[in-house]
Amino acid sequence: MVRTLIGGILADEIRVTVTDDVKLARHVFDAFDLNNNVIPTDFAEGSTVSGNVITLDNNGIQRKESYTIGVGLTITTAFITPGAEIAGVTSVLRTSDNAELWSSAPGTFTGYTITLSGVGAPVFSFQLIIS
Repeated sequence: MVRTLIGGILADEIRVTVTDDVKLARHVFDAFDLNNNVIPTDFAEGSTVSGNVITLDNNGIQRKESYTIGVGLTITTAFITPGAEIAGVTSVLRTSDNAELWSSAPGTFTGYTITLSGVGAPVFSFQLIIS
């Protein structure tokens, strides 16, 4: 899950004001993310519109991605944009046997780095699905 950090404070509500009235927000992208990532994060999911204001979902965006365990049982996720960060990890599944490596003994996360606790015998270079 990704939430936006504004001035060091996790924002409860993000509003985007546009020039004209909006009926539906199909896609909302961060310019940095759109220009620097192959698959940018679409923040429109769960957003509401009123006139010319789009209010993004304050629960953040749920992402599910494939990663490889790095040295020190760390996983470095995709950098989205300055000010956005991981707000929570729901699941870390090892793809070889679908073993859950997060729920029974959660690790830690800071910024875009997730560190596994070691429970479930995670090993450097194992493939994972993180949500």
